[in-house]
Amino acid sequence: MWFDIVKVNLANLKTLQGDADAKGIDIQESNKCKERIIRFKRNLYREFDDGVWYNLEGMEPEIPEKVYCWVVEKLDKFFNADFIKDGKREINSLDEHFNSTPDMYDIELYSSRRHTADFEKNNGTPFTFSLFRGPHKPLIEAGFYPLSGIKETNKRYNDIKSCWERA
Repeated sequence: MWFDIVKVNLANLKTLQGDADAKGIDIQESNKCKERIIRFKRNLYREFDDGVWYNLEGMEPEIPEKVYCWVVEKLDKFFNADFIKDGKREINSLDEHFNSTPDMYDIELYSSRRHTADFEKNNGTPFTFSLFRGPHKPLIEAGFYPLSGIKETNKRYNDIKSCWERA
């Protein structure tokens, strides 16, 4: 009969399945979100001089992958927002912390265009990105220095957005 063909020695089944305590199972944690942040940083370095932007703390702090994924989610939201209110695009998660006991993480993403009446010129900050653990402990600080001209600020912002989309 057909079941004679598929006979399995149940004594050998344990070695096929692994141990019951799951000590012999090695599952690697994914780090796809951290890798995306690293690709973003590499794209920024390829696209821009060090003189037009800063990256004080680096972009690879020792944080859990789930925090990196939260950062990726916030960057996606930031770059996909179709509106700019009062010349500013901002995500400041001081209201919506990422809680990872015992640490708490905050993110600030910012881009602005503003008119300075004193100098009768427009200027703006194309992109600022900060990640904090706990109160005021910066883990990532990166951004671009202010530019003269809304047109130049918008162009720089779009170039930064392109770096994110390619990451």
